[in-house]
Amino acid sequence: MSENAIVEILDIHRAEVDTETLWGFAIDQPKKGSKTDTYRIYVSGWVLGKNSKVVEVQLLSDGRLLRKATASINRPGVAKQYPKVSGAKNSGFQVEVGVIGLPLESELSIRAVFENKSTVSIGVIKYRRQLLHSNYQSKLQPLLVTSSGRSGSTWIMRLLSQHPKIVASQIYPYEIRVSQYWMQMLTILSQPHNPVEFSPDYFYNKLRCIGPNPYNNHNLNNSLDNSWLTREYIENLGDFCRQNLDQFYEHIATKQGKVFPPPSDSSKNNLYFVEKFLMIFNRKVLLELYPQAREIILVRDFRDMACSIAAFNTKRGYIAFGRKQVDSDREYINTVIKSIAANILQLWRQRKEQAYLLRYEDLILSPEETLSSIFDYLNLDNSNSTISKILETASEDTPQLKKHRTSANPQESIGRWRNDLEPSLQALCTEVCQEALQEFGYSLSAEEQPSPLPKTIKPQIKTESPLTPTNSNFVKETESARKRLEQIKSQFQNIRNKLKNS
Repeated sequence: MSENAIVEILDIHRAEVDTETLWGFAIDQPKKGSKTDTYRIYVSGWVLGKNSKVVEVQLLSDGRLLRKATASINRPGVAKQYPKVSGAKNSGFQVEVGVIGLPLESELSIRAVFENKSTVSIGVIKYRRQLLHSNYQSKLQPLLVTSSGRSGSTWIMRLLSQHPKIVASQIYPYEIRVSQYWMQMLTILSQPHNPVEFSPDYFYNKLRCIGPNPYNNHNLNNSLDNSWLTREYIENLGDFCRQNLDQFYEHIATKQGKVFPPPSDSSKNNLYFVEKFLMIFNRKVLLELYPQAREIILVRDFRDMACSIAAFNTKRGYIAFGRKQVDSDREYINTVIKSIAANILQLWRQRKEQAYLLRYEDLILSPEETLSSIFDYLNLDNSNSTISKILETASEDTPQLKKHRTSANPQESIGRWRNDLEPSLQALCTEVCQEALQEFGYSLSAEEQPSPLPKTIKPQIKTESPLTPTNSNFVKETESARKRLEQIKSQFQNIRNKLKNS
């Protein structure tokens, strides 16, 4: 990929024409090998249904619907090719999709939707893209605690929040997710306008809602410097989000009496704000915007987790954690718990070179050693005195903690599945979670205790290089100012030499 290119189209795979449902189709844009300096991919073409009219064209990523457009644009050439086919004249489509939040190298699927609701694939776009550039130097870096429910996330958040270099909103149950709000905002506002989903006057007719910028569209870009709306505007949004996150957590830090060193101090990169994360879309956007982010992937024996969920639902008096979706405990284990185990295993395999794997059981049974290892991963003070103070403060019992617990003490919550689950459910849960249980060091037998995890290897995360503004004029002005400063320094040195010799 060239130095200035943001998106490169690696290949266009055109599907075979399904002659039973289509007269034909074409993908005019993008072209294989094309490169753009914008954070978007523009797709256009035509598609003509045979037995049912094509009413919509959709773009998908990994099965997730991204954008849709009507197939109604005037195409005289198609009408000439199919003069007797109704609808041939207005069979064109065009749609743009922003790439923020999409994988750095992946595929976009294109499918046609018929009037009778059936669909057919018409092609795949393979692309590669750059990370979102940012010109703002963040004072704090994110620390993500990624887990599923009832895995111990509230306890680890309570512990982490006590470290002098980690900021968290200490409101129980530590679920202020302001960074995820900003990432969702960034994703939405960076998207090009799509009239199928939002009319141009949407923002002033729906005063409590906002969507993509209605003036960020292909037609308007032709009358503007294309780089601003499609690149600089989006980078500015990223800077805005990072700046506001800094200020939000700086205010919290001040209230908590935490004093951070000035920006000139080289240790500034070892300051964090921490939030709970689920395995959802906007987590990836945050990791893209913060290359130096750290992540703790928290796991717990999935059989104990299932027991804790059931006990917590009973204690609170209402059903949560997806239990309403199914009719029985057996079905819940075979669907929801199985999915949780598979997803967190997949996440760990993707992130094991960057993230820290934390088992709930190790945190409870060996808190000093485990916290020391975590703080070492974060390049923070992990002295015995610091850890002792954290544990002493966090262990003060509160009404909220009592309400949160479903066992007499944390130690009794480990291995509870051996008593709480009936044998048939024990066997089922072990079977459907077997691969994840084994990889995370949990015994499949009801008699054995969890085996120790292999010694943690500290992930080698590259230090963030100084960010270069992507605005070319700004770069030129900065270089010019630097040269001028060198000239002034040289002139002062000449004056000093003359004064010494006079």
